[in-house]
Amino acid sequence: MISFDAAHRAIHYPPDRRFRVWIKPAFIAVASCLVLLPLLLAWGQAALFGLPSIPPIPQLDEHRRPDHMAFRCGYATVISLILSS
Repeated sequence: MISFDAAHRAIHYPPDRRFRVWIKPAFIAVASCLVLLPLLLAWGQAALFGLPSIPPIPQLDEHRRPDHMAFRCGYATVISLILSS
């Protein structure tokens, strides 16, 4: 067995073997600001201007689909025709 002096013994066999991860407090402060700032801005905007109004009946095209679905369905049709030929 290898005999260690006091300095080497402290490195290989430390008295406290708990695993620690040290995070700098400045990193925690910056990360929390990046997370909380958009939330606070959104709450402030909702408090000042209110929530956006939602129309009671969605705008429908001639096939009774919402406007945003008309584009998507047409795009999917063209892509499926291209792929099937």
